[in-house]
Amino acid sequence: MSRWLLPLALAGLAGCATDADYDGFDEEVDCDDADALVYPGAPDDPADGVDADCDGVDPDWSFVADWEVLEFVVDYGGFNIFTPGTESGDITIDEDMTAVMEVVATLDPALGAGALDLELTMDGTASPVAGQDEFVLYMSGYQALAQEDLTIELFCATLDDVADCAGTLKVLETTVTVIATFERE
Repeated sequence: MSRWLLPLALAGLAGCATDADYDGFDEEVDCDDADALVYPGAPDDPADGVDADCDGVDPDWSFVADWEVLEFVVDYGGFNIFTPGTESGDITIDEDMTAVMEVVATLDPALGAGALDLELTMDGTASPVAGQDEFVLYMSGYQALAQEDLTIELFCATLDDVADCAGTLKVLETTVTVIATFERE
């Protein structure tokens, strides 16, 4: 190549957009051409303050939502202390990972106390686990009927609009097993 052709070829490129971070997207479409991990279509981790896929928003965690209680089983030694199908309520998880749960269920009359409605009102936090679809709820509250403080820890996995959860509830110095299913409202 002649020593004059190279400068002419480079001069022709001067008007073209550049790809400063070498991620395959030039500055005209790359919303951060200084970061190779940011480009249109890139994986975008939720709530990290970075719009990695250049769509104009940083996504929230998939579990940040209002959830309706579909099932709330509290198992003590193989016995569900609630009458099946009587549970209702909801959980709200905000962008700041604050969680509030209100569940009402009827105690099984076989426990000897009759068919009493038991209200569980708790608040706490949600923490992401492995990826966007799993989280842990750490909550506490006070149960008026038992006159006891409560704590609950639930590991939840979401699929579509359903969260399946399992964990423990501590009440009356006893730890019981909880299995719950919530549906996005």
